This record gives sequence, structure tokens and C-alpha cells, in this order.
Amino acid sequence: MIYEPQEDSYLLLKYVKKCSFGKVLDIGTGSGILAEEALNSKKVKSVLAVDINKEAVKLVKSKGINSKISNLFSKVKGRFDTIIFNPPYLPIDVNEDQESRISTTGGEKGYEI
Repeated sequence: MIYEPQEDSYLLLKYVKKCSFGKVLDIGTGSGILAEEALNSKKVKSVLAVDINKEAVKLVKSKGINSKISNLFSKVKGRFDTIIFNPPYLPIDVNEDQESRISTTGGEKGYEI
């Protein structure tokens, strides 16, 4: 399951193109919407999009965006001028399936990530 952009993604989208510059890292890229927007900025030299979800990485790569599997910064090397992150922020819901939790749950209380 790939996180479908919601209101929070669209709110960030307005600022990504305006504020991103240089080398950009998009953590938890999901659908890649924020990485795509960064690539459209004239001030951005390159974008690396990372996600723990293999499906998301495959989707973003299919859009021509440099992407790889990484749990937050675990597989990220180098320095970046801009880091974008729309983290999962909901508390654990015991009724939610494990696959969906990866995209939505930010920890026991929601803010741990």
C-alpha cells in the first residue's frame, strides 16, 4: 500500500517548490508527490527519495526520480541542502492492519517518528 496524498501533503506541496534548493532528500516519499514538486524547482540540483515501502520506491523510480529503500536515514549517505518529510503522525490503532500502519502510524502516541 502506498500512502495517497491527503491535505497534509498538499499543504507541504505549496512550500516544497518555493523553499527547496540544492540537493534535496525526500524521506518517506510515498507517492513521490513532494519529490516531483522539488524536481520542478529551478533551485534544485538533485532529489533523492527514500521510503521503507518497496512499492513506493518502485513507483517513484518509474517516474524517473532517484529513489531507494531506507528506514528514515538508515541507507542515506551524504549531505543535503533541503530535507522534506511528511511523517506518519497518527497514534497506533490496534484495528489497523500492519501494512497500513507503515504509512499512517507515527508511534504509540503518534509523534515518536
